[in-house]
Amino acid sequence: HNFVLNMIQNMTNEMAGKKSVLKIPKDLKFQSIATQEVAELLVKIALEEAKGLLMDFGGAEILSFEQITESYLKEFKLDYQVQSEMTCDIRHELFRSGVNLTANNTFGKETWNNFLKTINSK
Repeated sequence: HNFVLNMIQNMTNEMAGKKSVLKIPKDLKFQSIATQEVAELLVKIALEEAKGLLMDFGGAEILSFEQITESYLKEFKLDYQVQSEMTCDIRHELFRSGVNLTANNTFGKETWNNFLKTINSK
């Protein structure tokens, strides 16, 4: 979850005190996962006998960057209107393609919204 959180925080920090429209890349999809869950899985794997290549895994849900951003803004009560636009960035193309998704292997249990609630309560 921290990867997409950092993306959103960087964008909102850049916009602080400026326009009320937050422009984000269009059609990106993420299957973010809690850092703690990744750490737990890596420890478990490290304690087991070697099995070869580790299967790809992801978080509990696949969300668009628009959904992720909107829920972040709502949770932290930030008053931005989200406007998504197509970009030519090669990294954005990867997140549009779906290569970062593992719909058949949703290892993570913590959802994006639960993650936001947790960090907002700290």
